[in-house]
Amino acid sequence: MLRIVGISVPVLFVLERIAVNAYLGQPWTWTIADGELLGWVAVTLCGIAPFVVCLVAAAVARPAGLVWWTAVVYTVLAGAFGVWVDVDMLTLDDPLAALGLFFLIVCQWAVLLTVAVIVGVIAVVLHRRRERWGVPDDRETRRSPTGK
Repeated sequence: MLRIVGISVPVLFVLERIAVNAYLGQPWTWTIADGELLGWVAVTLCGIAPFVVCLVAAAVARPAGLVWWTAVVYTVLAGAFGVWVDVDMLTLDDPLAALGLFFLIVCQWAVLLTVAVIVGVIAVVLHRRRERWGVPDDRETRRSPTGK
């Protein structure tokens, strides 16, 4: 059940990001140039990439573990912030509102990289502490999925 939640939350925010970028960029029109289409694809990929990283982390990590919870919490917070920026961008008549799209991507990547470094350091410290005190690691005590 937790794995389904961890996978479905990033997928919802990926779909939301694609929908908003499609509404703003309108890549389906026949008059769009190749450069504009490539720009739309680049912005869309940069916008969904943090959620794809969290999707992979939630799919691979142990459910209810440190990495899994970090991926889910980051996805919910960054996704909610993204929806808030998207609603502002779509409802405001200010021409500078579109800058929120680019600042959103930069903020999401900066926070994702910072969180990844912090969680990586915590995981390494915990692993070394377990080795020093002789506490068996999860990998040693649980059965492998293949049964070997």
